[in-house]
Amino acid sequence: MGIAGHIDLLVARYLPLMMEGATRQWINRLPADSIDSWEEMRDAFVRHFEGSYTRATTIEDLECCI
Repeated sequence: MGIAGHIDLLVARYLPLMMEGATRQWINRLPADSIDSWEEMRDAFVRHFEGSYTRATTIEDLECCI
């Protein structure tokens, strides 16, 4: 998360504020107590959004990432 000396609970509380659009809606709609760790949040996030992610397929696509 890039927060020096971060505490997972603090980071988890601020995560919805750092997101926007579909990601914020998804996080805000998670049932209470459905995520118990940072690793679970990461895994749930990746599972939910990886299907909508377009992967770079050419060198030109990769160059656009930097």
